[in-house]
Amino acid sequence: IDHVILHQANLRIIEGIAEKLDIPKEKYAVNIEEYGNTSASCMPLTLDIMNRSGKLKRGDIIIFCAFGGGLTTGTYILKWQGDTKYDCIHFFWAGSPGPGNGA
Repeated sequence: IDHVILHQANLRIIEGIAEKLDIPKEKYAVNIEEYGNTSASCMPLTLDIMNRSGKLKRGDIIIFCAFGGGLTTGTYILKWQGDTKYDCIHFFWAGSPGPGNGA
């Protein structure tokens, strides 16, 4: 795992997740202090910032994890192929039943 991009809702959540997982903190991309909570755009925004700043290299493995109210979460892992190309390695989504979630 080369990079971890989490939903940028709250710095304490990101720090708490980083403490619990066995992934070094320097692998976590954090931009909430600079941009605030950018809601649904936070992960593509973070990926774009990393790409434009040269932090992504061909073959890098990136984990994305988003979460929201109602215990909804989505996680995927991709292999960066350079520029804006990638291969999806794994995708996981868990949604809570209820209005708006197809229940």
